[in-house]
Amino acid sequence: MHSSRLGLILFVFTALIFSSACGKTSGSEQGEDAGKEKAMNQTASSVFVAVASDPNPAKTGKTIYLSAIISELKGDTMNPEKSLPVENAERVSFTIIPEHAPQTMSGKTLEAEHTMGGMYITEVQLDEPGTYHVEAHIKAHGQTFTKTTTITVEP
Repeated sequence: MHSSRLGLILFVFTALIFSSACGKTSGSEQGEDAGKEKAMNQTASSVFVAVASDPNPAKTGKTIYLSAIISELKGDTMNPEKSLPVENAERVSFTIIPEHAPQTMSGKTLEAEHTMGGMYITEVQLDEPGTYHVEAHIKAHGQTFTKTTTITVEP
């Protein structure tokens, strides 16, 4: 089990670096002009979120680890290697919704626990094969972020 968690930590850390380099997740509304956004980046913090599941694909009835790594860049630096882990998120939860569920279905929501290095983890077992949408809901530093990924569950 420890090697599985270590693998998950390494995978999520790599995903965090990749997602940070590709763009940021921001609580600000789209449509702000470039000047306002640049000013915000220089005075406010930027929060980055990477979400992963392990294993993926998963097997029915087996434990699946869902994780979110949350980090923050302060000031005008945009170097992901200088990010600081967010160790005090107000709330981190995951909502799991089957791909072909009716839009009125709210899904199953699980609270995540902080482990270390800005990583928040929960476990789930899914008994039905299929594709599931996983929404990570993060509230950190007064901002709310949502990041979505998918899990495939095989028989």
